[in-house]
Amino acid sequence: MKGAFDMLEMNVKLKETMNKFNAVLNNKFAYHRVLPRKLLVNLIESKIDKIRHIGRFSPEEIKNLILENGIAGVDGSINTVGSSYPHYFSLMQALAMSTRKGSKDILEVSVHSPLLDDTIKNKQYESEREMTKGERDERIRTASLAKLELSVAVRAIKEMAPRVLLMDGALMRYKIYCGQKWDEFKKLALQKGVIVAGIIEEIKTNAVAKVLKDDLPEMLGDVYDREILFGVLEYGEMLMMKNWTEEKDLKKCFLRSSKDPHVIGMDMLCEQQDWMLDMGRLVMALTQENGRGIPLWLDIVDNQVKISDNMMKAIVETYIDAPIRNMLFLPKREQRTL
Repeated sequence: MKGAFDMLEMNVKLKETMNKFNAVLNNKFAYHRVLPRKLLVNLIESKIDKIRHIGRFSPEEIKNLILENGIAGVDGSINTVGSSYPHYFSLMQALAMSTRKGSKDILEVSVHSPLLDDTIKNKQYESEREMTKGERDERIRTASLAKLELSVAVRAIKEMAPRVLLMDGALMRYKIYCGQKWDEFKKLALQKGVIVAGIIEEIKTNAVAKVLKDDLPEMLGDVYDREILFGVLEYGEMLMMKNWTEEKDLKKCFLRSSKDPHVIGMDMLCEQQDWMLDMGRLVMALTQENGRGIPLWLDIVDNQVKISDNMMKAIVETYIDAPIRNMLFLPKREQRTL
């Protein structure tokens, strides 16, 4: 009976805690009720730019844009096996696929572990003494995946010669983590006339919030574009960040490309910003109306490159010798019996 009582008490505590949490969130984001959509739209259009209804490309317009070169999509995936630093390793994959008939997929694979000398001695983050080894290694992993994706993207331009290259995530990641390789990629894309767009599903910026901060309720505190734009743009509408000052080399916009009330982000090279409206219409045409807002071709690439937990388990059991696996990568929690 004691066990049952303890479980009941835990459920009561859990309910109280979650109810309080829900109330705090409702209070913080009450501006969606305090500030009607029309007022938010007026603020955005007076301080940022006009919200445009862009519609979608017709099949004939898509054909005219991409000609015979097709559309290429690039995405990456990472999965990690092990426990705490340094007893783990991460497997990474990056994949490029083209809609062009007869085009061969491009796949690159890499493995990362703090147990390897070349990753332990990574000089790039030695100056960041305030970071723990685990935090520094997380940075290295993030950079490694970005470099792998950019390597595949460079090959995609050379081998697939697409008219349009869609990349999963913000282009700024590559500029931050890939340095000279990013400059080479950008130069190559411009030389070959390949239109590049980063498609951002999970928006983490606060570009709109910064512009509107003096017009939003004080109770909000820090707020992000994901919350502000939720349900504000109508299906098929785009907001271009004309004066986006966070990154001089890139131009950014937000687009509601499906019936989902969340918007997606899209960034492009400054030199190609005149294509932004057309790229928005292309994304609209490639995206399911009742989907998440991501172009179907990127979803296909994501599905092919994803490293699932089951796949990772099979890889570990196949390629890592049992003594090494048990000594280094088997978390103690997996040995629990209760």
